[in-house]
Amino acid sequence: MRSLRFLRRPLLILSILFRCKCQSGDGSETSDTSVKAMYVKRLLNGTDPLIVFLGNEGEINHPICWWSLKTDNLERGFRHNLTYFRKDKQGRKKRGSWQVRNTTYRVSRKKQVPTIGVTALMANGTTDEDISRVYEIFYAQPFCFVMGSSQNKSDDSRCLLWGPVNIERETRLACEEEFFNVCNNVGIYPYRYRKRICETEEEE
Repeated sequence: MRSLRFLRRPLLILSILFRCKCQSGDGSETSDTSVKAMYVKRLLNGTDPLIVFLGNEGEINHPICWWSLKTDNLERGFRHNLTYFRKDKQGRKKRGSWQVRNTTYRVSRKKQVPTIGVTALMANGTTDEDISRVYEIFYAQPFCFVMGSSQNKSDDSRCLLWGPVNIERETRLACEEEFFNVCNNVGIYPYRYRKRICETEEEE
């Protein structure tokens, strides 16, 4: 019995040290089990396509008509087929400019902040550098979430309101109100989803 007590003590110390290291705030990414993360994961894991209803962008030739549909579950993350248009340098949508990306979303936590790591690949395997970045989760509820760049960035800042394509109007309006609350200081070029523009070849 005495030898067992001596064995338990170092094992307990090792367990405490390991737990402290895993929970340290050293800036490394860890899995996130917060309520925000749970809502975002459920939406990314859903069968309904997700679209961006509102956006604030730092650059005029920004993506529009975002459409993201889950294609596979990964061990850590969700694989989606992401499509979007990109505006030209005059801020106009051009006909026939659909972009298709094999995209992975990974919800985690960095420096105690819930984040979404997005990796978007072109058909040739090249990374879409504009889309691929780590976004902060500013707001999340069961039917929508807002992700964006840090608010101290201006040139390539981005703030996006995501939700299912079939979201009810009253719910969407409540989500939009939260978007304006948290994205007011991000970007200078506003975007609003317009079905007529996104589902046709019509130019803006």
